[in-house]
Amino acid sequence: MATDIPSHNISEVIDACCHVLENPKSTTKELMKHVKGPDFTNKSKIIASQEELFEIYDTGRGAFKMQAAWTKESNDIIVNALPHQASGSKILEQIADQMTKKKIPMIVDLRDEGDHKEPIRLVISLKSNRVDAEEVMSHLFATTDLQKNYRANINLIDRSGSPRVFSLKELISEWLKFRLDTTLKKLKHRLDQVNDRIHILEGLLIVYVDLDKVIKIIRQSENPKKDLIKAFKISEPQANAILEIKLRQLAKLEQIKLETERKDLLDEKQDLDKIVSSKARLKTYVKKELKQIKDEFGDERCSEIIEHSESKAFSQEEILSAEPVTVVLSQAGWIRSAKGHDINPETLAFRGDDALKHFANGRNNQMANFFDSTGKVFSISAHTLPSARGMGEPITGRISAESGVSFQGVIIGTDSKKANKILKSLYIPIIKKNSRYFNTSRRGAELIKYASNAFLATKISFINEIANLCEKAGIDVKDISFGMGSDERIGDRFLRAGPAYGGSCFPKDTRALIDTGKKFNTDLSIVKTVVSSNDKRRFLSIKRVEKILNSKLLNKTITFLGVTFKPNTDDMREASSIPMIKYFNKKKCKIKYFDPSGQKKEFQNLKNVKYFNNINNACLNSDLIILHTEWNDFKLLNFKKLVKKRNFKIYDMRNMYSPSKMKKLNINYFGIGR
Repeated sequence: MATDIPSHNISEVIDACCHVLENPKSTTKELMKHVKGPDFTNKSKIIASQEELFEIYDTGRGAFKMQAAWTKESNDIIVNALPHQASGSKILEQIADQMTKKKIPMIVDLRDEGDHKEPIRLVISLKSNRVDAEEVMSHLFATTDLQKNYRANINLIDRSGSPRVFSLKELISEWLKFRLDTTLKKLKHRLDQVNDRIHILEGLLIVYVDLDKVIKIIRQSENPKKDLIKAFKISEPQANAILEIKLRQLAKLEQIKLETERKDLLDEKQDLDKIVSSKARLKTYVKKELKQIKDEFGDERCSEIIEHSESKAFSQEEILSAEPVTVVLSQAGWIRSAKGHDINPETLAFRGDDALKHFANGRNNQMANFFDSTGKVFSISAHTLPSARGMGEPITGRISAESGVSFQGVIIGTDSKKANKILKSLYIPIIKKNSRYFNTSRRGAELIKYASNAFLATKISFINEIANLCEKAGIDVKDISFGMGSDERIGDRFLRAGPAYGGSCFPKDTRALIDTGKKFNTDLSIVKTVVSSNDKRRFLSIKRVEKILNSKLLNKTITFLGVTFKPNTDDMREASSIPMIKYFNKKKCKIKYFDPSGQKKEFQNLKNVKYFNNINNACLNSDLIILHTEWNDFKLLNFKKLVKKRNFKIYDMRNMYSPSKMKKLNINYFGIGR
């Protein structure tokens, strides 16, 4: 079995060891207050969420990323720290290869300016100061070794000689046992040395009691050792020490030195006896040693830990310059693109009897939208269209259109007043029903979407945090939601406590809004907090289940009713059920799930995770039923008939059921914020 143990900060590890010495029942969460995560001397950033770090330290296995540190100086990006074991020369080769293939036209030069004073200094020169350095680095993180993935596998030989994977708590506890045993042996050895020396000193001091007699025996006796032992009732080692003493050491000063040494050793012996005979004193001694090591060798954390970093490679459209183009559609459905807006499409050559049907002006980084005779729209990237120097190619070679349809026109997004007027006339029936209409820029529309979804995500995260408070205060969060929602300024939508939000929009748009803020040097602290709160929500849901099951997870049968991020959809993107099921699967739980939208590919490769196509079989013999998604199918369930096990529990993550009714049925019921 492979071993991958990342580097850690010695000060943090020692603090954790001291904590375990004082609190042997410490949890992983408590230890992570001391051990923040891996730490490397190269000052690169570590990218890992709290959930990912918790998985590493709780299971002994997991993964994290490392990202190069960089700064911007004028038009240059300066990379001054690389991920662990990353090669600067290889990174420059990777970037140079992309430059050759024209994938990053905004980069004009590369240099390695590293020397003995500054070993890592990679210089990436940008075309101008208008180029967004954040976006460039995001692309390079996604496509080069400026960002690398690392595996953690804390696999070691334990004290019995067997290999095993350790959690952080187990590893520290195992090492402390070794340290305590080793220290005890060291102290006992020292105690033996002290006792032996005291014994010798007591013999030597006899010399000064009757010095003349000692000298006489040494001078006249045929066997002075035997006679010394007999005359002074001393041991053989004491007699040997007396015989080895030199005449110049018989001075009064030497006697004082021996007496002083004996007194010091007796004091040391007393201290050693106390430590050796007391487990508590031994722990204190080890803790003192560890703190001395920390004072001498400890240092501050070098690697900053970042929970999220959206590394995204440039799309083809993003690296294109916004050059003007004219997209041409022929009557026969052939398409092509000419550079510029000053071209007259009617002057172009066409095949046979074919002729111009329609054309549109736009940019090569935009989408060309083609309308067929049934009203359907098909979008094709303008830069991918064939050149107008030729005849083009049939549109049916690019898209799957219905048989017999013809293409009527093409449009490309524009800011023209004429286009806005036409669009407004199209929406007149809706506007007359009191719907609001306004137009904005493409970037404005994008920001509206990001901001709207971030605000709704904020409402969800807010009520979820209030639910945490309600659970401790003994208040039903439903009452809070109703009261708040009754205020017209707030409204009751998105004020239902539950699991972490998921889906395709909220997670993506909140992070996109944060990245947009970074781009324009704006700190969107509220949105950052919302994202962080939602990430913690996933972790809290897992801990809540552990608490419900009294931390006894092994071989427990857990049933999930619904796994999608919301009802009436098969969408599993960012669903909170995914990390929950994966976590409890690793904890050797038996997982069953039922969802009206069917089996999910996310769980197909997980052992002991089984899909059931009916609720009855899914709930049978379960220890815990987790209602994760509020499908209508679950509203009128008779759990007493569904579950055969006694004392089973229900964790209602959507507060679908009444606690009082569950209590009448003698069902162990747990809701959110109640």
